[in-house]
Amino acid sequence: MDKISVFGLGKLGLPLAVAFAQRGFSVIGVDIDQKRLDILQAGIAPFYEPGLDALLASSDLAVTSDAQDAVMNSDISIIMVPTPTDRTGMFSLEHVISVCMEIGNALRNKSEYHLVVISSTIMPGSCENEISNV
Repeated sequence: MDKISVFGLGKLGLPLAVAFAQRGFSVIGVDIDQKRLDILQAGIAPFYEPGLDALLASSDLAVTSDAQDAVMNSDISIIMVPTPTDRTGMFSLEHVISVCMEIGNALRNKSEYHLVVISSTIMPGSCENEISNV
């Protein structure tokens, strides 16, 4: 397994995607922000992280907003989307659940094994409850 899709190209997801790409993995970065994708396609990081621009420019990172294509062309999907605090003080699972639904829809058309990793910050028990019920 050497094809990875990273969902969420923010301050954690983009460096992870670039690090995997630098180590020879085939990486597809997925984000819903078209402006961010346009900047990345120009080889520029949309935020400052020491050394990231140089690594991004020398990596073979593909970026897209097409979750279906990313899942179909990878073996592992890593979810690194924001989980802001909601009004009750808990982590909001809105973005995680949205991505899980997209990945699940794509997996309906895939017969090969596909590993899904949630790296976003979530509360203990969330996978057994809210997320697994998606």
